[in-house]
Amino acid sequence: MEQQYRGLAIGYFKVNDLEDRQELQKQLDRIGQHCELHRLRLVVTFGDERATSENFSGAGWTKAQALIKLTSQAMPGLIGTLVVPEQNMISTDPGRYLLKQYELKQDGVSIDITGDRGQDLVHSREVLPN
Repeated sequence: MEQQYRGLAIGYFKVNDLEDRQELQKQLDRIGQHCELHRLRLVVTFGDERATSENFSGAGWTKAQALIKLTSQAMPGLIGTLVVPEQNMISTDPGRYLLKQYELKQDGVSIDITGDRGQDLVHSREVLPN
């Protein structure tokens, strides 16, 4: 029986070295397990090296953001979730997380943060200023 998905997702991660196949596989597994657990169909995953993408300027983030923008304009709601591993900057720097959350929300996308085995889930929550 084919699994019924509740939505489409893209993945994004940062690693120290994009040539480290073990670390790449670990990140892909985390994202994939999270999507499977939460019945999300993973469309594509993008990655960057930490050193070259400090301020979300890496090629992977640029491609992820472009895909989100394009699909939100052409087919609103098609991609509803960005899945990131918990140790990525988006989830460890609260200020940057809130900024990215706001930007993605404008395109109808929420952020899911995985745990060590892709099992923990933190949906992005709206934070409003006082």
